[in-house]
Amino acid sequence: MPRKALGFAVVVALVGGTLMANGFQCSSGTPMYESTGTIVDGRIFRRTAASQTNESLKANLEKLVELLESEELGARTAKRVAVVNPETAPCSINFSANLTEESGLLQLKAKGHSPDYVRLYLDARIDEFMVIQNEQLELRLQEATEKFERRQEALDENISSSNKSIAEHLAEDQSTTREELAERLEIEIAKRAKVAADFDHFKTLDFSPFVVIYARASNPVQVESSHGCLPWKVGLHDPK
Repeated sequence: MPRKALGFAVVVALVGGTLMANGFQCSSGTPMYESTGTIVDGRIFRRTAASQTNESLKANLEKLVELLESEELGARTAKRVAVVNPETAPCSINFSANLTEESGLLQLKAKGHSPDYVRLYLDARIDEFMVIQNEQLELRLQEATEKFERRQEALDENISSSNKSIAEHLAEDQSTTREELAERLEIEIAKRAKVAADFDHFKTLDFSPFVVIYARASNPVQVESSHGCLPWKVGLHDPK
């Protein structure tokens, strides 16, 4: 073979080998799998102009996104999967939460190399999110209950003080003052009854802030390879 032809053949061989090597590198990359889930804020369905504005609702939803993407929730999630599914090997997870403002939907995505772990992780993240929400709900209910109880105690003290004053003035036979005190006592008793009624109503309310719809993680699907190469076209080449 002439020298020029031989040189050309070597160049072609080198270029072809480089392309084949690159193609093999892309095809042999660890595949990435994605699982999705959805959380719906129940306040979307029962909000009123008097109870919550669009601005305050949006602010609350943005706080939920922050919680969903927080390191605390991530750590709790990994621990939950390890405890509940110790036989499943963990892998690095890329998690994201996106808010659809118009519908109040929180769209969740988890990506990783292991399809089994990805699905278990997203389920666990949703579960831990709801656990935290319930913990916060219990705290708010406890604080509200204590506030009602303090109001009742204060009104009970006022009623007791008014009763004592009436008794003293009855002994002194001061009719005008007695009538004024009796009227004040009626007002205090009415306030106490109103607080008691409000408290009874408060205890019957549904304070659960969320309705979880389709929250379970979807079956993971392969979306890309870990090094970012473009996926092979289906039907042309399916690397193993």
